[in-house]
Amino acid sequence: MKKYFLTASILMLALIMPTLGSASSYFSVHVLNTPEDKKLVVNLSKMYGKQVTCSILDEGKNVVYREKVATGSQIAKRYDLNALPLGSYTLVIDDALSVEKLGFTLTDETIIYHSAKSQVVYKPIIKVGDNKKVSFNLLALGKDVEIAVMDDNKTLYQKTYSDMPSINKQISFEDVLTGEYTVVVKVAGETFYKTVNI
Repeated sequence: MKKYFLTASILMLALIMPTLGSASSYFSVHVLNTPEDKKLVVNLSKMYGKQVTCSILDEGKNVVYREKVATGSQIAKRYDLNALPLGSYTLVIDDALSVEKLGFTLTDETIIYHSAKSQVVYKPIIKVGDNKKVSFNLLALGKDVEIAVMDDNKTLYQKTYSDMPSINKQISFEDVLTGEYTVVVKVAGETFYKTVNI
């Protein structure tokens, strides 16, 4: 009887705790899902950087919850969704390498995961060399990418890339005055800024 109960309990947990996340995820999300109790458990143990920002956005992209979490081994955060109104939301996990979004809908009965509304956007790596060249590397995965370099008054460089798996570019600034410039990268609805001294 005990063996039957244990097997039934494990099967029940497997049914109510599916794991979400794309194949590229450095985190996993488990759903604790009953009509009376809806929770997300986010395992952050494989994230990069010293901290991760976890946010939940509503349909209007308003932040309904945001938390900065220190990374390390065996970090798991539990988010209680019971107080949220029914509707569509996005879980956003932002670490040193990427911004990943997982879409889900809260209904009376369950949490529905939307893989079509989920995406990962990798952050650009931007470095300045001694020779007044800015190195730019990005895993674009075929997404449109716009790169611009600006000073206070004007755009010094601007280019759009499409349908490329990755972008590796060096931009020469030998003809500009020494100073502070801003590199702006737009990809898949995300905008990243980096201030560089040339």
